[in-house]
Amino acid sequence: MKNRLPSWSRQLKIRHGGVVRKIALDTGAGCPNRDGLYRGGCLFCDSRGGGSGAFLEGRSLEEQILSGLAWIRKRHQTDRVILYFQSYSATYAPFEVFRKQTEEALTLARGAGAQVMGLSVGTRPDLVDDDILDYLLLLKRSGLEIWLELGIQTLDDTGLHYLRRGHDSVCSLEACARARSRGIDVCAHLIAGIPGERHNQLALSAERLSREGARGFKFHPLHVLAHTELEKLYLRGEFLPPSLEDYIETLAEALEVLGPQREIQRLTADARSPHLIAPQWIADKARVLQSCEKRLDRPVAPLIRLAGKEEAPALSETALRSFRDTIAPLYEERGGETFVHFASPAPIARRFEEGSVFFAAIRREQIRAMAELRPPAHLAMLFVDGDERGQGTGRALIEAVKDAIVSTPSLLQRSKSLTVNASPNSVSFYRRQGFIGEGEKQADGIRFVPMTLDIP
Repeated sequence: MKNRLPSWSRQLKIRHGGVVRKIALDTGAGCPNRDGLYRGGCLFCDSRGGGSGAFLEGRSLEEQILSGLAWIRKRHQTDRVILYFQSYSATYAPFEVFRKQTEEALTLARGAGAQVMGLSVGTRPDLVDDDILDYLLLLKRSGLEIWLELGIQTLDDTGLHYLRRGHDSVCSLEACARARSRGIDVCAHLIAGIPGERHNQLALSAERLSREGARGFKFHPLHVLAHTELEKLYLRGEFLPPSLEDYIETLAEALEVLGPQREIQRLTADARSPHLIAPQWIADKARVLQSCEKRLDRPVAPLIRLAGKEEAPALSETALRSFRDTIAPLYEERGGETFVHFASPAPIARRFEEGSVFFAAIRREQIRAMAELRPPAHLAMLFVDGDERGQGTGRALIEAVKDAIVSTPSLLQRSKSLTVNASPNSVSFYRRQGFIGEGEKQADGIRFVPMTLDIP
């Protein structure tokens, strides 16, 4: 992506001094949601378990490695590889079986002349035992690049239930935390287009996981594979996959929240006929990537979400920086001191406890704007930082505040309007949002215009 996140292949090349490619491996490990390999599984998963189907075809680990290495040598002229235990949930096997399979794969690949640069292990968040993590740490200390690829899919429990995952979001966050505590890199797999989720859920999940330490991400839309439970819903007209345009917009929002230290390992699904049923645009991967690149050449809105008490210092920093840039020159020294005290971390944290709700606008893993809603319906602060101004972020924060009031019956019953004490230089902005008010006032050195917005 231009001026965005570099491709994972490029990042691997920089790290390892040459082209590095993955060899996908299928050990037939299965998963807790399956009855054997042919029956059961998550709503979207077919009998191949998200992989090549090599195990079902009777291909041994040695055959998979030798054929994969031969293809990489022919296509990419390299011996540098990452062994990727891709299919099903690789850690569903007993630990000693997993360890034996891993060591066998390493021995076979090295014996065939491959330079094994690393290992990727695909599994579920509820199948990450301490034995597995300790073993992966041991491999990392031996000099291998180690990735724990977790099929998180979403951090919305409603979405997880729809997908029939059999674990919740807490399980995913705990798995990330345990891997992070050992210094093991996590690549989070996330799905867009799950029915019933919020339109920005992909961005919400990506941003939260980045805060939890996930270093890598793989994105793809929810799509229909043959012989899955999702296919049955699709054929009955009970599931409609996302359009390319909707997916690209959702993906762009998710990419916008991630910082440059994150590694994007996949932007769409690898599925084709006869396995792919819908949507057919997935089969044209070049088109998907080109569409994503074009979308990222245009401005993307930041993610608006609720902030937590632990973010009081970052909220304070954003408010104070914006205040000093735009409002402080309008106030006498006393007014500046009053505001600095009001917007400092400790008072903000205290107002969390008193019932204030804070909103944050996130871009590149940074809070670029913030707002505070004090009950029942007073906009106590709204600040937009630096070059974020003029991008519609302030308007988006007000819409989020209004939505919070409307969706909280106790607030809406107590007040049918949103109030704000607007600084003199922000009155025109609030008027454009529909606020009404006249007459400047002053308190403790703070100059302001009381304004009101009716909430239907």
